[in-house]
Amino acid sequence: KADKSVYESAQPTDMNIRIEGNSAYVTGIYHLKGRDEKGQPFDRRISFTDTHIKRDGRRQVRASQGTLIR
Repeated sequence: KADKSVYESAQPTDMNIRIEGNSAYVTGIYHLKGRDEKGQPFDRRISFTDTHIKRDGRRQVRASQGTLIR
């Protein structure tokens, strides 16, 4: 199902980055504001963890996970 929400802002906060060899781990909180597909406003915070790997000189996202806080 396609997300029909309209995002007015998406702000990452409380970010922590840890690099180990060719891997990097980023944790933090996204604060999202916008309107859902019915036009109702929402204000959400999502805790996230992203895993990156370094391949051919570039960082690539290997996995991403988010959990709704509220």
